[in-house]
Amino acid sequence: MAYHTLQASLDVPNMPGFIQHVYATVEVIMSGAGWVWIQVIDGRHHGSHSAPFASEDLAKDDALTALGGDCWL
Repeated sequence: MAYHTLQASLDVPNMPGFIQHVYATVEVIMSGAGWVWIQVIDGRHHGSHSAPFASEDLAKDDALTALGGDCWL
């Protein structure tokens, strides 16, 4: 079990030119069919696991895209 933190940058609607950074925690685990990810909020899984991927990196790439992240911290 590995927890990873991703960062997303959002424009602040009422303050043009300002960017807000938000963070999400994602757990990436090896299941019987491959690597899957799931978002973690307050220590609990949120939503359902992703489809299985052949590698941990592919699962992390999918999480970054699905959650609208910019980068991993």
